[in-house]
Parts: sequence; structure tokens; C-alpha cells
Amino acid sequence: RSQVTFVNIATQSIYQLTFLLIFLLYGLYILGVPSDRFLRHHQWNDINGYQISFSFHLLISMTVVNMINCRKVHVSEKNVFRGILYNKYFITVVFIIVLVQEFLVMFGGRFGRMHPMSLNEICLCWGIASISLLICFCSKLFLDDEEIYDKDLDFDLPHKKKIKLVLKKREGRNLFK
Repeated sequence: RSQVTFVNIATQSIYQLTFLLIFLLYGLYILGVPSDRFLRHHQWNDINGYQISFSFHLLISMTVVNMINCRKVHVSEKNVFRGILYNKYFITVVFIIVLVQEFLVMFGGRFGRMHPMSLNEICLCWGIASISLLICFCSKLFLDDEEIYDKDLDFDLPHKKKIKLVLKKREGRNLFK
């Protein structure tokens, strides 16, 4: 797992840092809005918070998509969405993160130095963040699975069935070979 994990961390870090730095440093030119970097808090207004709102939304969107990518670490597990609905805790955490993020961006105002974003801008953030799904998939195409991995096990079964299946597979197997 170490090679796969290292490659996933490296590719995602490079991708995320590149896009976040581009929007933090050049976002006011790309988005065509004034910056609020050098303003004091009492000078802030809704127009000035736009660049920081976009960068914040992009950061959290990339984090959520990266959480989805981290669900499957084996090279043979290319579909990161497989079995995602069986993990209700994961779905709940992702839902809460996205809900709080959208609430802060839409209603953060002066408190969060946020500017409300349009639906197109929100979709642009999620679109940029979703590119990491493709990056993760492509990085797994060029790696070899270095672990002994039992492909007969279905890791997307509900928890109780999964344990029974694992125990059945281990019966009669010499674990010290």
C-alpha cells in the first residue's frame, strides 16, 4: 500500500496546491474582482470577499472529493464510488461538511468574510475539484498492486456479511506461509 498511498498523496497534493495557489494569487485577475487581502476588517464589503469565498469553496470541495478518493487505496479498486452507500457515517459526514460549506459561503457575510456565489460558480468549484477523481483513476492505471490482495472477497457487502465471508475464506488457510 505504501507505493499506492505515496503516489495518491503526491498527485493530489500537487493538483490541489496548484489550483489553490492559482486562485489565491491570481484569482482577482481570473475572476475579475477586487481583492480583500490588504483591507482591514471594517473596510471589507461583499464585493471584496469574492476571491476568498471562491478559494475557500474550492478548498473544501477538493477536500470532500479527496475524501471520496481515499476510500479505495488498492490499485485494483478503481471505482471509488463502489459501496459508498453502505457507509452511512461517511455519507452523513460528507453531507454535513457540504451543508456547512454552502451555508458559510451563502450567509457568512462579514463574519466569515464571504461573498455569496452563484450556482455557476459553485458548479465550477465542484467541477475543478472533481478532476481529482480522474487524476486518482489515472494514477492507479500506472501502478502495480504490490500487496497480496484477495480479489474473491467482496468488500462492498454490508458489515456482518463481510465478516462472515472473511472468516469462511480464512478457514483452512495456513496464515504462516
